[in-house]
Amino acid sequence: MRTISFKEFTKFFADRPKLDKLLKTLESDLPKYVKKTPRNEEELKDIVYDLCRQLDPNMGREQLREYYLGVYKINFVFWNGLVGLEVKLIKNKSQLQKALTEIVSHIPPFTNMFLHVAFLLYDAGEAVDNTDEIKKSIEAKGDNITMLVVKHQLPKA
Repeated sequence: MRTISFKEFTKFFADRPKLDKLLKTLESDLPKYVKKTPRNEEELKDIVYDLCRQLDPNMGREQLREYYLGVYKINFVFWNGLVGLEVKLIKNKSQLQKALTEIVSHIPPFTNMFLHVAFLLYDAGEAVDNTDEIKKSIEAKGDNITMLVVKHQLPKA
């Protein structure tokens, strides 16, 4: 488990409204920012980056973090390392399974590196049938984990 100072601990809880705003923004505003289906995960990450810069102008992108014998890449780091965000673009069921397997394997190192970890699945291909089941199964693996599932919204005709 990551050791944090009392100062970091109190700062995190003082910044909890910021985390809640980040999660709410990703869940509610991301579908509005994605005008067309992202071609790839990097395009989606660019959109997430642009959306989140307003919440934390000093956020980091694509940071490598060491954990025991491995090095892991986290897509976004907020508030000087207090919160990590991993983004996955899903277009079909096989990508969903692969992403969930990767998320589960990243939980131990990420939950030790950050005070809070959020995983974002962006469902661009109607691959996720039961969002609540996925959220519950991932969030049950730790108190400091949030699982967001955002479904792509087709433009209104």
